[in-house]
Amino acid sequence: TDLYVDSEAAAHPRIDVVAPLRDGPLRARAAVVLRLDPERQLQPMLSRWPVPSRTATALLLRREGDLLVEPFGRQQRPMSDAGLLATRAMRGETPFGQVSSGLDFSGTAVLGVVRPVAGTGWAVMAKIDRSEVEAAAREDAIWIIAAGGLALLGTALAGVLAHQRRKLDR
Repeated sequence: TDLYVDSEAAAHPRIDVVAPLRDGPLRARAAVVLRLDPERQLQPMLSRWPVPSRTATALLLRREGDLLVEPFGRQQRPMSDAGLLATRAMRGETPFGQVSSGLDFSGTAVLGVVRPVAGTGWAVMAKIDRSEVEAAAREDAIWIIAAGGLALLGTALAGVLAHQRRKLDR
């Protein structure tokens, strides 16, 4: 089955895999239903990030009518929310697979990408807080400026020494 919420089971998302037990090529005598808990199997896989990060994560999303739904955090936002990165991608305003900036479900400014999950109505959004990216860029910029300053100082010092050596040679 698709991911669904069983209202009798405390509103936890579920996925059922139904396997028929056949008594021949055409007749199914019974079926085995395997119920998966996506919060235990799928959600941790989405939360893992390949590099160290405080804020980077991936979310599973689906459009349900005029709402954008994230099943694990049980969050919903209207599709008309123009600031939300995921709604712009789901409405086709931002191409799938293109990195862009916007807001996440909590209203935090993020950089992210949204990609559809083939064969389903779901999409995955990978995102990182913009503040974390900018902090890393500022730290890198400080090192680049410091290295550039040292290179400039070394070049100026070499020029002064070369000028003094020419004076001494004369």
